[in-house]
Amino acid sequence: MQEEEEEQAKMKESVSSQKDVALEEMTIPTAREAQEQAKAKTLEKHEQLCELSRALAVLASASSVSREREEFLRLVKKEVGTTKLFLICDPIHLILRAYQGMTSLFSVSSFNNLAVT
Repeated sequence: MQEEEEEQAKMKESVSSQKDVALEEMTIPTAREAQEQAKAKTLEKHEQLCELSRALAVLASASSVSREREEFLRLVKKEVGTTKLFLICDPIHLILRAYQGMTSLFSVSSFNNLAVT
């Protein structure tokens, strides 16, 4: 009887160690899967951030283009207005006024600061 009890005890130990090995084998793939899922989520978040930064760059570019377009249209309207004045008024008088306006905008010192390339 003692032998039977010893055999049963050995079998129980063997079965419990086999269960531990099986449990360990099950948790290793689960840990790997969790790690792979974490990597996939990280990559997905990185891709989303890249897409967001590209969208922001496009918006910033569009905003800059819009401002440049507005400035260009303002200058065109100003030039059209000046041209209409040339056609209506005395051209010599207007040319002199335009020249005086330009010379008042640019002083001699500002021309000296320009770099020659």
